[in-house]
Amino acid sequence: MRTEVFINADPRETRVAVLEDGKLVELWVERADNLRMMGDIYVGAVQSVLPGMQAAFVDLGHERAGFLHVSDMTLRPPEGETAPVTCTAIGDLLKEGQRILVQVVKEPTGTKGPRLSTMISLPGRYAVLIPQGASVGISRRIADGTERERLRSIGAEVVPPDMGLILRTMAQGVESHVLAEDVKNLVRKWSGISRRAAEVRGPMLLHREDGVGMSAVRDTFGADVDRLVVDDRTLYRAIVRSLEGASTTLRDRVELYEHDVPVFEYFGVERELQELISRRVTLPKGGSLVIEQTEALVVVDVNTGRYAGGRDLEETVFNTNMEAADEIARQLRLRDLGGIIVIDFIDMEDLSHREQLVGRLQAALTRDRAHTRVLPVSELGVVEMTRERIRPSHADTMMEPCPACDGTGRVMSLLSSALDLDRRLRSIMAAGDAERVCIEVSGMLNEYLAAQWGERWEQTKRECTVVVGDSTAGYPKEPFRVIT
Repeated sequence: MRTEVFINADPRETRVAVLEDGKLVELWVERADNLRMMGDIYVGAVQSVLPGMQAAFVDLGHERAGFLHVSDMTLRPPEGETAPVTCTAIGDLLKEGQRILVQVVKEPTGTKGPRLSTMISLPGRYAVLIPQGASVGISRRIADGTERERLRSIGAEVVPPDMGLILRTMAQGVESHVLAEDVKNLVRKWSGISRRAAEVRGPMLLHREDGVGMSAVRDTFGADVDRLVVDDRTLYRAIVRSLEGASTTLRDRVELYEHDVPVFEYFGVERELQELISRRVTLPKGGSLVIEQTEALVVVDVNTGRYAGGRDLEETVFNTNMEAADEIARQLRLRDLGGIIVIDFIDMEDLSHREQLVGRLQAALTRDRAHTRVLPVSELGVVEMTRERIRPSHADTMMEPCPACDGTGRVMSLLSSALDLDRRLRSIMAAGDAERVCIEVSGMLNEYLAAQWGERWEQTKRECTVVVGDSTAGYPKEPFRVIT
């Protein structure tokens, strides 16, 4: 599989696109007026403690307070003891006004503030330092037992006492002195954060995580990536510096793009981005997916569409579902959809086909860095799954609710609006509350009434004052408004 990473760095917006075999599978976006908070470290002040929720709200100095649950708090045993701390009452751990060091683990979404944790972690290229940890962990993606033992031995040597360490997938095959230097830089960074934390009083940002460009390079640019193309010279130099100690082959895969045509346009990424705003996705053989995102969950519906291949219905349905499983995994990554996801595959009678379908979906999700969990096909024929939600989906970031339909995707029909207007007018006339009624009518509704009601609408205009809006202005939020 050929994997490519493209970075479009603009003062107003930075975008990172990951393509696999020419297909867009992942997009990271950061805008200057809405910087990411994920990974940022703050000294916060406990705003309120909620024993009933086992949580607290923490003032970070922003408009919205952060949310801290007791399960996200570090409960270290007293010095000299090894038994785990069992106290889980939030009121025993926090008091209002208390200073506390926290890290953002989930971006704010909607009206909710960021999710916080006191379990601080500092990611490097090859390792993640856990200052309050006490063990060495190895990425689950490293399957080779000998390599895992090698890395565990190196980690135990380079990690400071009373700290923990996780060696990332990128550490596979890396020499010990390179890993040691990465950990040394992380320890130095933590020392600076600790020193600043001791000096400040109120809510304050202590450490901001790398921007989306550098974060993407750190998290995605490994031996399995064929090339990385960036269109900003400053970022290009920073990326090359960050790869010191990496293999020459990896550094040689970084390219500076300097053409006049925007990088996403030149490599066809911009065209692929149109999928992000479409609720319907066409499958290669003619089937389709319909993706609906609600506040509580994501629903995916699979349809055969034009696909009629196969020797019988069961085979056609099975082939469509298997193709859909691959595309659903890609769309979840691409759109950054998280939380509860319900997939309504086409019904299949063959139990072995159902098992193969779930296996295909799980296999397709292995390339997703977000944690996922897939359940077997339910009695109703749907597959339920969860995907880790860390940040708002791209639909939440790039789109806003339609002013005409308030985000429902549907508006009142012209016939329904006309009937509603007629009832309103008859009610006002019968009550006799006004000598003359003034109606503000959209251009679209006026044209419909003139065509469908004819003389009746002309009579209404003689009895009332009618103000007609612009017929070219599109569908209005209010087709009509009665002013008495």
